[in-house]
Amino acid sequence: MTTIFAAISVMAGFLMIVLKSRRRFPCFVGGCTAILVGGFTLALPYLDAVQPLGWLWFCVWIASLPALAACVVSLVVMTIKDKSLFAVTVLGGIAMISNISPTLAFIEAAGF
Repeated sequence: MTTIFAAISVMAGFLMIVLKSRRRFPCFVGGCTAILVGGFTLALPYLDAVQPLGWLWFCVWIASLPALAACVVSLVVMTIKDKSLFAVTVLGGIAMISNISPTLAFIEAAGF
């Protein structure tokens, strides 16, 4: 299930970037962070083999989680004034919600 949620995050991030509203900063950055966050979960089986790169990727993942949340919050605020951003806001929300399960699974596996 975690892999499915991570794949949904990557797809939502890709769609956020591809939509015509990518000229807006939160749309582009939110899409990039959704791809990074979902990509980390998808790459977990391979990151154990390259440990220094795995730790770097882990730090990027930790930094991307609050950035994704901040982009979605700013998109919600921007959508109030510009209704054309509604689709991107929904995709950002889907990406953020789909990363809850992988994050909780990782925290549980790490023993925190």
